[in-house]
Amino acid sequence: MVFDFVPYQTVFIGACINLLLLLLWLGWYSWRHRRNLKAVPVRVHVSGSRGKTTTTRLIGAALRQAGYRVLTKTTGTEPLLILPDGTEQSWRRLGPATVSEQTRLFRLAARLRADAVVLEAMAIAPEYLWASERYLVRATHLAVTNVRPDHAEVLGDEPDAMARALSVLIARQQQVFLTQEAAAPALLDRIQACQSSVQIVPVADAAPLESNQRLALAVCLALGVAPEVAQQGFAQAGSDPGGFQAKTVRLDGREFQFLDAFSCNDAVSLRQLWRLYAQDPQPTIFFNPRADRPDRTQEFLQLLPQLHENALIVYYGRRLPRWLSLPALARQQIICLAPQRRPEAILQKIAQHAPGSEIWGVGNYAGIGRKISACLREGRQPC
Repeated sequence: MVFDFVPYQTVFIGACINLLLLLLWLGWYSWRHRRNLKAVPVRVHVSGSRGKTTTTRLIGAALRQAGYRVLTKTTGTEPLLILPDGTEQSWRRLGPATVSEQTRLFRLAARLRADAVVLEAMAIAPEYLWASERYLVRATHLAVTNVRPDHAEVLGDEPDAMARALSVLIARQQQVFLTQEAAAPALLDRIQACQSSVQIVPVADAAPLESNQRLALAVCLALGVAPEVAQQGFAQAGSDPGGFQAKTVRLDGREFQFLDAFSCNDAVSLRQLWRLYAQDPQPTIFFNPRADRPDRTQEFLQLLPQLHENALIVYYGRRLPRWLSLPALARQQIICLAPQRRPEAILQKIAQHAPGSEIWGVGNYAGIGRKISACLREGRQPC
């Protein structure tokens, strides 16, 4: 087929028309999103290294108990939407997770006539955190659980890297709520520069759930919720599908306590859980690595021998990574477990090697971690 020659003027005019249509569509899309934001007077953004999902659930449940028509979205181990009537449903995604999905959330909130939205921050890189807050959420209230080191492959390994990244969420004249652990100089300086108010919540020596509850209560009190009403809401908040759990299971003819800490993704938090729950003198630690998180693998394998010198470490993989060079592992008993499809088979294999009655699942929730967590929660055999 022979195409007639198209004059350059026609091509230029066509390109200009298409560009104009694109700009008009973007302008309309932006206007509609700003209208949806204004339709929701209370917008609570929850961020931090650990405990975001739990804190988001607690705030949403307390506001619902107080009579707010609240829409809650968590993106912890599984993305979930909690509707104003308290029912939960999966948050559907057509592709990879992206901060732009918050526009869909507020469109739904406006359609449901919600007067409050509580959502968990889902970005890691500072530029995405900034764009999420500046254009998509514009939170009236910001709650930060902690600023523990995490995602070194994105943020770097400086001690204050997480605090500096989260500081971009702070906007002008915002109400900010920080735990004592989150009250880092980078955040406090940004709050002062933005002329925002701040409340620092004391959580010294508090267990993780209690720390999250104290932070959630501070936010709820600022929104006019009575303490007793908030506590009633907390009792109905539910938990994240991949949250920490301790389950008694029978494996290989023996009874074990399986402590599911797969979603605990940093060394500080795992050490805290270990101090609270570890009891066996000969524990077994099942470590689930992720190929795309080498820094986390290095950090965890450095930590595990410090938790218990007699612990058996079961590494989920045919062999330890060749790049791994940690003197701390030299005297530790380590076995490598070849990948298998069924979580029940993995649990049976771990039990065959376990010297004591306590098994910890740590490292990463993805992959086999998710399967074992589901097996434990659903009570499937041999769990």
